[in-house]
Amino acid sequence: MFEELGDAGLVAEIERETRAAAAADSRRLRLIAEMVNRRVAEQDDELLHWACDYWDAAAAEIAAAMGIAHRAAS
Repeated sequence: MFEELGDAGLVAEIERETRAAAAADSRRLRLIAEMVNRRVAEQDDELLHWACDYWDAAAAEIAAAMGIAHRAAS
């Protein structure tokens, strides 16, 4: 699959993919922070009737979107 790459080319591709993954992770974390900010900042009297707080609600949405456990999302 990568036979056409020499050793230096292989290392360069590893570096490029690592940077791309870091950029994607950064964007994902910024999106998660925005979701939490929106959910936690929207506190009102309705919270008194909820079975969970806004943090748990945001974590549940993020967990579902990412396919991970609620604890990991929290």
